[in-house]
Amino acid sequence: MTEFEIRSRDRDTAFILWIIGMLIMALLTITIAFSENIEGVIRDMGLHVGTVLIVMFLGLVAWFTGRGKIERAGLWKYL
Repeated sequence: MTEFEIRSRDRDTAFILWIIGMLIMALLTITIAFSENIEGVIRDMGLHVGTVLIVMFLGLVAWFTGRGKIERAGLWKYL
């Protein structure tokens, strides 16, 4: 088994990239929805924004939980 350490700095970078990716995907989804059915999107805008905010909040909680810890991870190599 090969072990390596995941430091908090690496986790911070991954979290920031995840947030940026979530925002880009949300904007793309809303843009496509506006081009298809603008009335339905405007009617359900709170639901769409709320879903994205809940997912981002859960990611933030997970980030704060693991912050400052060094995590050991292993990869199994089968011969």
